[in-house]
Amino acid sequence: MNTLALVSFVGLVALSSASRCCAPPQLERSEYIEGREMMDGKMIPVKATARTAYDATNERLMTKSTITRGQTTETKHILSDYKQGYQYTVVEGACTKSRLTGPFPAQCIPDNASKGIPMYFGAGDKKILATDYIVKDADMISSLLVTENCTPFSNTTTCTSGKTPYVVAIAYNGTTLGIADPAVFDIPPSCSHEHRVPDVQEKLNSQVCCVPKQFESPGGALGLIDVNGKALKQTISMMTSYDSINKKTVTKSTTIVENYPPTITVELKDYAAGKQYEVKNGVCTKGPLTTTFPDQCTPANATYSPIVMGTGPHAVKGRIYNYMYSGINMTFIVTEDCVPLTEMLNGHSVASVEYWIALGYTGLTTGIKDPSVFNVPASCGDDHLNTENQTYSSYSSWRHMFSNV
Repeated sequence: MNTLALVSFVGLVALSSASRCCAPPQLERSEYIEGREMMDGKMIPVKATARTAYDATNERLMTKSTITRGQTTETKHILSDYKQGYQYTVVEGACTKSRLTGPFPAQCIPDNASKGIPMYFGAGDKKILATDYIVKDADMISSLLVTENCTPFSNTTTCTSGKTPYVVAIAYNGTTLGIADPAVFDIPPSCSHEHRVPDVQEKLNSQVCCVPKQFESPGGALGLIDVNGKALKQTISMMTSYDSINKKTVTKSTTIVENYPPTITVELKDYAAGKQYEVKNGVCTKGPLTTTFPDQCTPANATYSPIVMGTGPHAVKGRIYNYMYSGINMTFIVTEDCVPLTEMLNGHSVASVEYWIALGYTGLTTGIKDPSVFNVPASCGDDHLNTENQTYSSYSSWRHMFSNV
C-alpha cells in the first residue's frame, strides 16, 4: 500500500468512534502533503495537494488531489458515499465505480493514543493552542495534532513495514465548518457528467519572510532515514535558541533511531567568534566555524502558498514556502508574522544516509530568556577536547534551518 492511499489525502485513518476527541461532523479544507516512500532501496519524494469535504452526518467523503511521486504526477478525485455503499475513483479522467464495505471512517483520536500533550504554535497574540496525540504500532508512529475543538491541525506518520516504508506530513489548510455547497458530493463529471469540483488553489509568487531575530522553542520531529537502502524510523525532541543579533545558535536534542541507542547532542555555534562546539553523548568536538550565519529570511526564489491551520477562533494564518537551503530540500511553514511552525527537510548527513524529517516548533517565545544558554558546554574544556573527525555510526545526524549544522 502506498503512502497517500493509506492516508487517503485527509488523514482519516479508520479511528475509534469511542475516542476522547472527534472532529466536527462536517468540514471542508485543503491539505498540503509531503513525504518520502522507500521503493527498491531508494527514497522517492512524494508531494500532494488536495481539497476535501468531510460529512459524518450523511456519511460522505470527497477528496480531489494532485500527487507527484518522483517525476510522475497524477490527478485523483474520490467520492465515497457510505450510505449508498459506493465509491467513485477518477484517476487522470478514467472513472472506476466500486462497492464500499465497512463503517464510515469517523475522524477521531484512537483510544490507544497517548494522553494528549497540550502545546501552542506561533507567538504573541497570533498563536494557536493544540494538543498532540501519539499513536504507536509495531512499525508505525503518528503524531496527530488537533486544536481546542478537536479540528485536525496536522498529521505526521512514519511506517517501516510493508513493501513501501514511508514518512508523510499533512498540514490542514483553510478548514471551514459545515458544507458550503452539497454539490461537492455529486458523482464526478467523468462518471456522470455532472457537477465539477473546484480546483485546488495554485501556488503564488514568492514573498520574502524573515523570522524573529531572537527566539527560543522546544520542538519535536518524526522522520525516516534511508541507511544503505534500509528504512529506519527516527524521533527527535529538541530545544532551539536562535540569536541573529549576536549571531549565535544552540540546539539541544535527543534523537532516537530505530535499532540504535539514543543520541543526546548539544550543538553550539558562535558565528561572531568563529567557533563551534558539539557534545554528542558526552564527547565534545570543537573547531573553527567558517560558514556564514543562517539567513533569517526565506530566499527570494522560494515559492509559497497561503495556509490557515485550524478553524474559526482556533486558527492561525500563515504560509508554506518551498526552496533549497544549504543542499536541503526545504518546506517551511510560518505564521503571517513569519514565526516558525514546521520544517520538512530532506537531505543527506553522509553519502549513504538520506533523511526526511517533519519538525514542529511549539511553545515559541521571542527574545532570549537567559543568555547563558550560549555558554560553551562544560565538557568542551581542553581536557575533554576531541578533534577527530566525527562518525555517523548512530545515523542520528540531521540539519534544520536555525542550527545550520
